[in-house]
Amino acid sequence: MIKARPYALIALLASFSLPPVHAAKPDFPETLTIGEETLALQGKSRFRAYRIFKVFDVAIYAQDPVTAFPLRKDNPFALSFHYHRNIPAEALIKTAAKVMEDSHAVDRLRTLSSRIETLNAAYQDVQPGDRYTLTFDPQTGTSLFFNGQQAAVIPGVDFAEVYFSIWLGDHPQSKNLRADLLGR
Repeated sequence: MIKARPYALIALLASFSLPPVHAAKPDFPETLTIGEETLALQGKSRFRAYRIFKVFDVAIYAQDPVTAFPLRKDNPFALSFHYHRNIPAEALIKTAAKVMEDSHAVDRLRTLSSRIETLNAAYQDVQPGDRYTLTFDPQTGTSLFFNGQQAAVIPGVDFAEVYFSIWLGDHPQSKNLRADLLGR
């Protein structure tokens, strides 16, 4: 009997079932503007599923360097995501919910639930080459942009601290990604 290695089997199956990867490496500009603030590129990273499949590249922009989390309430910053695969909006929402549930008390998430639902309603399916940008502006809160078009604005520093913890918090989606973005 031939024993198949699980990773080899996953890679083989995935090569048939996953959509093609967007070939171009994303070009993240050196600066990003939020309102009247110009933010500088601080770091970037690539997220891979099973350490094999490119899912997205992400860059962090900030007025002042973001080296720790939770965020400074007076420092505007942004995360810009460039996707390499087709991903349904529901998968983005479920992943975010899982990370937040693993990282925050149920009561805290319950107080934010209507704002989380508002943001979730703005998500769309992504295709290779699509971009989402999440910004935090101390004056307006968290904004979600899809391919440059504003999709939602969610007020509150409390919301931003919870939502950005998906990538920057103590229990992020990927510790390597967080380390790349925060320069740790």
